[in-house]
Amino acid sequence: MTTTELQRAYRQKDVQFHHGKLVDMFCKDHDEVCCPACIAINHRACVNVDYLPDVAKGIQKSAELSDTRQALENVLTKMKQEQEIKTSKLTTLHHEKEKLSEEIENFKNELIKKIEELAETSKQQISSKYEDIRKDEQSALDTLGTAISTTKTNLQKLSSKNESQLFVNVKRSKLSINDCETLLREQTTGKKTERLKFVLNREMKENLTSMGFVVTAEDVKEYRAILYGRYKINPTRCEITSICTMDDGTYVIADYTDLQITRLDGNFGVRDHIKVSGNPFSVCRVGPKEVASLPYGINKIQFVSIGRRMELKTEFNVGSSAVGVSYDAAQDSLFVCHSNQVSIYTKSGVLLRTYEKNENGDRLFTSANQLALNVSSHIMFVTDENGKLTALSKDGKVIWTFSDSELRRPWGVCVLPGDIILASGMGSKNVLQIDKDGRKFGELLGASEQLKNPYALAFDRKHSKLLIGSSSNEIHVYTLSRK
Repeated sequence: MTTTELQRAYRQKDVQFHHGKLVDMFCKDHDEVCCPACIAINHRACVNVDYLPDVAKGIQKSAELSDTRQALENVLTKMKQEQEIKTSKLTTLHHEKEKLSEEIENFKNELIKKIEELAETSKQQISSKYEDIRKDEQSALDTLGTAISTTKTNLQKLSSKNESQLFVNVKRSKLSINDCETLLREQTTGKKTERLKFVLNREMKENLTSMGFVVTAEDVKEYRAILYGRYKINPTRCEITSICTMDDGTYVIADYTDLQITRLDGNFGVRDHIKVSGNPFSVCRVGPKEVASLPYGINKIQFVSIGRRMELKTEFNVGSSAVGVSYDAAQDSLFVCHSNQVSIYTKSGVLLRTYEKNENGDRLFTSANQLALNVSSHIMFVTDENGKLTALSKDGKVIWTFSDSELRRPWGVCVLPGDIILASGMGSKNVLQIDKDGRKFGELLGASEQLKNPYALAFDRKHSKLLIGSSSNEIHVYTLSRK
């Protein structure tokens, strides 16, 4: 049978050909299938060479086939995960580029606006100065005009033929001459010629010419809180374990007791709610009209649409004992606190990475509770059941760890403008404020506020208000200001 005939005969059997020859040999020494040409050239010294039909018997039911299939599936899964990670990185990179471009555009507009304001102020100053000089010069000109007219008249009167009248005119002219000389001295002696002049701020011009980017550091000042109001969410006791603010001025809370996600209007009144699969421990905003909820016990992230009405959408599984979820808009990913680690997932549920151990191999957390992100510095702050607040970089490096006798069982955490971190203590029933270097400023809210198990902290940047959820039927709302 010719090679062409062999190919035609084996075409339906999915058998490969190499060098135009049928691949019907197997070298056990090299674990490689080959054709007679390869055997003659590359495997002539090999001892364990058999025909493929002989060694292939029973392959369909062999452990090798099962193991190979499982290995292929595993490597395919890993490649798909890596593909998602790379895609996520590209998305993050694009978002960062767009964000920086927007910041630069806003900065440019602010500079243009400021320069326009300065230019308009300068024009007004010039107009005001011009009017002052004009009035002075016009007054002097009018006075000179009157004096000139008087002098001309006196000069004409000196031509009179009547000696008596002429005598009087001479005497009056002498007095007029003295007045005119006095006027001239006043107009010319000790007076500088006033001019309009625009003095360019060359330092500002040089700065604008040379600068590439301007970073202004906000003075670090601690906050003070004034009670704005307490708002009932439920007639009976309920545990409000998480709060997030929405773009439209509404608020979404996790009502752990009643197994529901509740929406509040801008005046903190209950607008509507939706039941979820378990007791929601955490909720975070993941879009203009969407939140992610983490019901305790079922270990799933559930997405809820927040439109004209609330609707449950998709969900995906996470690890056991998950209690906290936060959203990173720059990376378009979810940070989940569960057990002794923090995990990052895409919104489709692909696990990107975990933060579990430090550089020395020691566990980072005893039981991670809640997490807040500082978008500008790319730092995360994680409260832990062991009484600590840990600051981590995006690459998992521990920046600092905070613990204090005034903060017992830290739970809620949020970031304020100026890189001030707030942390609530379940055991100490208070809220501490900590600076970006992990140093305590002091107690923002203490025992006198009667915060019962303050689970949730949320900051409304638009209205500069702090919202606190706890084991009561109320939300405590405070107005924050710098000292």
